Amino acid sequence: MPVSQAMIVATYPPEKRAFAQAVFGMAVVIGPAIAPAIGGYVAEEYNWRWVFLLVLPLCFISFIAVFAFIRDLPRGPSMQFDWTGFTAISLLIIAAQLIMDRGQRLDWFESYEILAYVALMALSGWVFVIHTATYPHPFIKPQLFKDRNFVLEK
Repeated sequence: MPVSQAMIVATYPPEKRAFAQAVFGMAVVIGPAIAPAIGGYVAEEYNWRWVFLLVLPLCFISFIAVFAFIRDLPRGPSMQFDWTGFTAISLLIIAAQLIMDRGQRLDWFESYEILAYVALMALSGWVFVIHTATYPHPFIKPQLFKDRNFVLEK
């Protein structure tokens, strides 16, 4: 959803954004409302496997529409992707997830595999923090953490 909204803001001029967001919002509301009914009808009348074939024309139309209407924005130096920060935080999240998923089965810190995940999580966390603090265009901007609405959940 956030990526879709960002694409609408980046693609449409300010005077057309309201219309584009209204069409997007209509699809978001109507889709989940009618899809179960259509899917139930198709599964009942034909076979549940046919439900997946209903998606193919919509995917094809969406694919064509993206190439027809979405244009790439010019990239400046601030649009560079921070691969180091992205890789570090990805490894941190992957290691934490593997610790939570496999920890109980492997007897937590009695397993060398879990200890390796902890080491990977600590190393990638350290790299992410140091890289974010020193890189001019980090993957996650530290200024976000100054915003109270971002940091605290109400």
